[in-house]
Amino acid sequence: MIGTLATNDAPVLASIEGSTIIYTEGDLSTQVSNTITVTDAEGDDIASATVEVSAGFEAGADVLSFTPLTGVTGSQTGNTLTFTGSKTLAEYQTLLRSVTYQNTNVINPSVATRTIRYRVNDGGNSNYQTRNINITPVVNAPATLPVTESFETDGEGTRYLSLIHI
Repeated sequence: MIGTLATNDAPVLASIEGSTIIYTEGDLSTQVSNTITVTDAEGDDIASATVEVSAGFEAGADVLSFTPLTGVTGSQTGNTLTFTGSKTLAEYQTLLRSVTYQNTNVINPSVATRTIRYRVNDGGNSNYQTRNINITPVVNAPATLPVTESFETDGEGTRYLSLIHI
């Protein structure tokens, strides 16, 4: 009897937007992709996925978030958001579309282009899909300093006067 061994065709990611996201310093979380698709020739469930800031990562400031999906655990360590838990192609597609990006550095964020890279696994790794994010800094308003009309500084009674009068 001659048999054939079943092979696992890797899942395929496609259809991510080609445009660059413009993210302005201080913005709230922004969705990375609303169009990414997940397919698989055999229709296998997806076991895991990663979404990572593969270029331009700013430690302590770049945050990837997602909408939780029952039965899937997700956590960010460093530049990588990892999902584990077996779900259908459609469920993982929805999960990947829920991923958002935020830079929490509102003082002086790195303006390096961030590349967000997706991959899923059903026992075999899919291709990558990527999308870039450009960071636009905002010039922060100068701090208002108090004005004083007169003050003493040397402790010996020498009086210094301000030339500014309000």
